[in-house]
Amino acid sequence: MRVPLRRPGRAALALASLATVVACSSPLTALSSGENGAPTSSQTSASQLDPQAKGPAAPIEGARRGGHLTVRSQGVPETLDPTRQYYVDSQAILKLTNRTLTTFAIRDGKPVLVPDLATDLGRVSADGLTWTFTLKEGLAYEDGTPVKAADVVYAVQRSFAQQELPGGPTYQIDHLKGGSAYRGPYQGGTSFPGVEAKGDKDVVFHLSAPWSSLPYFGTFTVTSPIPAAKDTRDKYGLHPLATGPYKFETYKDNKLTLVRNTQWKAETDPARRDLLDSFTFEWGGEPKDTQGPILDDPNASGLLSYDPVDSTLVLKATAAKGQLTAGDSPCVSLVTMDTRQIPLSVRKAIARAYPWDQVREAADINQVTVQTMRSIAPPQLPGAVAHDIADLPVSGRGDPAAARKLLEQAGKLGFELSWYFATDMPTSRAVSEARARGLRAAGFTVRPHGVPRNKLREMASNLDAPVNMLQGPSGWCYDWPSGDAIYLPLFSSTAARETMSAGGLADPDLDARMKAIAARPLADQASEWAALDKDLLTNYLPVLPGGMDRAIFLSSKDVGGVVDDPNLGMPDFSSIYLRN
Repeated sequence: MRVPLRRPGRAALALASLATVVACSSPLTALSSGENGAPTSSQTSASQLDPQAKGPAAPIEGARRGGHLTVRSQGVPETLDPTRQYYVDSQAILKLTNRTLTTFAIRDGKPVLVPDLATDLGRVSADGLTWTFTLKEGLAYEDGTPVKAADVVYAVQRSFAQQELPGGPTYQIDHLKGGSAYRGPYQGGTSFPGVEAKGDKDVVFHLSAPWSSLPYFGTFTVTSPIPAAKDTRDKYGLHPLATGPYKFETYKDNKLTLVRNTQWKAETDPARRDLLDSFTFEWGGEPKDTQGPILDDPNASGLLSYDPVDSTLVLKATAAKGQLTAGDSPCVSLVTMDTRQIPLSVRKAIARAYPWDQVREAADINQVTVQTMRSIAPPQLPGAVAHDIADLPVSGRGDPAAARKLLEQAGKLGFELSWYFATDMPTSRAVSEARARGLRAAGFTVRPHGVPRNKLREMASNLDAPVNMLQGPSGWCYDWPSGDAIYLPLFSSTAARETMSAGGLADPDLDARMKAIAARPLADQASEWAALDKDLLTNYLPVLPGGMDRAIFLSSKDVGGVVDDPNLGMPDFSSIYLRN
């Protein structure tokens, strides 16, 4: 995803935005995505793709229908317009109300790409430039009108109106034919060569170059149908027309209530359920205030928080049997090193010296929210491998003697390292000092640059800033579970030119390799991305893999079916039910 982090994570990336990178081992080894009532399925999800999936979604053992769930979080969604939203919380909520061409079904804790509005995962032409999606029979909006292919086409066209509806994803601009020149239906009309409707059922995409990940893009809410006549432009996010199991009832003052959509048909939907009668989402409260009652009130009912557990409640939360659910998220933090300024031999010395434990202690990391990484990709990415690279520790207090020896062998003893930190933030100062002490002990000259906190993100995100560490993206949340949503936007020459690169790599051979992998069928890419990940950490080393943000959800005792969606680090809300 685009940087700065448009789809923000929680603990790891919040700290990364302070120019700190963290990693820690989670003690929650007994917890998994499915501990609190995961859905069961006899169908394997090993391939991560199920183009033949049919509705209804697999039943959840012991689940009952009925009841109301109140969901609370500190963060307030910027928008719930399907075209504009590009955040993990908004995506998870709109999955209840707005169906897309494809979607992810969560099976045994794993995301599996399945058809949603479409009958399959798309049919591609021999040259890879045309994809066709056929809509299912019986699809309708909340008002009973039928969903038509033209509505999906209009929704996609609407996503090009970046001036009127800013903030959404931009893959379609890069990949659809004519996308760079089109400005959306408000300025450019509806004549656009990149997508068309053939009859009422077929949505046809025309690409400027082959793009195997288009079925993944189909999960974005920019493919959720919008009838042109019902488009209220900047007001549409106040009540998007529902095609999912729930619809908006009221939405104002940071509070959204959803109720069942009686026009939704379970037999057409392989991913969602309508177990609860209704939801209320309340945003803006402090985690301590919203999570305390969940743990302290024995009569608490129908409550869930998806904020990181407040530090004052960690011990109580981990002891609360069945109330804490942990899982993966798409978000990782990175220690970036400027490959244009720091030679590979020096980068390897940094890896040996890096004081992970000291940085973690200085940051006062909540150990239930972040786990160490042995790869650039999160573990739920298909084919991801936790690499065992001897010279790349991901924890510990660093090995200054070994690092100093590497510097001496390279003739680089005293090599200067620099980064930004916030002078008016105690945690940022403490982390910077811990990092500096560890690297100085290994023979580096260290010159951290203190700046005001309100300038830190701007200055640290600039790849051309006068520092050589921790600039550019300090973390990443992938948009879909495939390597082209991680490696290309972080490590390509294009990313370096756009100053969004992690490490400033500009290697034509690496570019060609990544593009060749991305052009292969999705099912054939996984092992090649894993090999590339190891090669990057072994022979390029533009980053040190930091921590993966852990998804943590706290719920009252009567809430069952709390399951992590690893692609979002958010609950799969349609699996939740009340026990009594």
